Parts: sequence; C-alpha cells; structure tokens
Amino acid sequence: MPPISLAPASGRYLSFAEREELALLRTQQYGVREIARRMARSPATISRELRRNAATRGGVLHYRGTVAQWKAEQAAKRPKVAKLAENERLRSYVQDWLGGVVRDAQGRPIPGPDVAWKGRCHGRRADRRWGACWSPEQISRRLRVDFPEDASMQISFCDPRSPWQRGTNENTNGLLRQYFPKGTDLSRYSRRKLDAVATALNQRPRKTLGWRTPAEALQELIHSQTQTHVATTP
Repeated sequence: MPPISLAPASGRYLSFAEREELALLRTQQYGVREIARRMARSPATISRELRRNAATRGGVLHYRGTVAQWKAEQAAKRPKVAKLAENERLRSYVQDWLGGVVRDAQGRPIPGPDVAWKGRCHGRRADRRWGACWSPEQISRRLRVDFPEDASMQISFCDPRSPWQRGTNENTNGLLRQYFPKGTDLSRYSRRKLDAVATALNQRPRKTLGWRTPAEALQELIHSQTQTHVATTP
C-alpha cells in the first residue's frame, strides 16, 4: 500500500489520528452516536466515514484507520474526471432537463412564442418563452427516483448556501473578485477590458488542473480530440 499522509487535515475531515481512534472504538462495539460523542464529532460525520472508507472483506465492512486514510486520500486527489463528463447517458439526461422544452402528447417539441432577446431573461410577461426546465435540485432528486439502484445515474450540482460543495466555482469567483469586487457595475467596462481579464485568468495556473493553466488544458483537450478523430478516420 502506498504511504499515507500524516499532515493535518481540514477541520471538516477526520485526521489520521481520529481514524485510528474511530477504528479502536468500533472494535469495542460502540455505536455511531456514542463514538461521535467521545470524538466530539457529528454522528453524520462518523456514519459517513464508516460508509465511505471501510474495507470490504467477504462482503463484510471492516474499518481500519490506515485503510480509511488511504481511501480518503485517493478520493481527494485532483483533478478528477467529472461524472457528467465520463457518463454520456447521465449527461444527456441532465442536459435534456436543464434545457427542457414543452412537448405534445407524441413527444414533439412545441417552441411557443418567438421572443427576441432584449436584455431580459424571459422577455415581457406577455411574450415569455415556453419551457419546462428543471432546477439542478429537481434533476438530482428525480434521478434517485428514476434510477434507484444505479449509482452511476445519480448526481449531487449543490445545496443552497453551501460553497464548499462547489470548490472550483467558488475559487473562480474569488479570482474574479480580484478584478471586480462584489457589486461592480460591469457596464462600465469595455469588451476589450473584459477580454483582457478573461485572458489573464486563463493564463493563471490552477491546482485542479495539475498547475496547468486553463488555456493549456483546453489546448491539450482539443489536441487529444483531434488526434482521436484522425486515428479513427478510415
């Protein structure tokens, strides 16, 4: 097994020492709530830790501190391939409902009124676009109903007021605030200035990209897709 890290963890996650303590208490047959009380942790944290990082032996879960720490570190590795990026079936489901349209009884789309874009999301009330778009929460919850036994067809996209669930988004917002503080009127800036800021951000190394810049990552993706297409062309 690769060596594990003994570096202090974020306060939101169990440390290696805590995982060793949890394994000992579990061996002594203490329940989740009692373990949580003794470790001054939430019962939900303990329950989630046991579910995610226990080892499976003969169909039975055994919790060991070293194994749990290794599994947690593997799960925390970045960058990760997004679930929507690797699962075409799931991606199609989400895209269809995010951009949903009204359909007739035969499933044919009905476009509704043709509303010109005039700086409003929906146009005037009398000419509002027709749509059946679902919210991210509605899609997430409905997936559990439509595919209750298929974990590959379930997804979380985030709870309100929970920025830690969307780290990359919040990190990008932080970078943007270096140029445009909250409440800034963007109409004061020309297209040239906004493009210059976008270029600056795209040339900054990002941890989630293995310290490559977004521009470099995009170029690599385009190059790989081009090479794949050339290789499969008869």
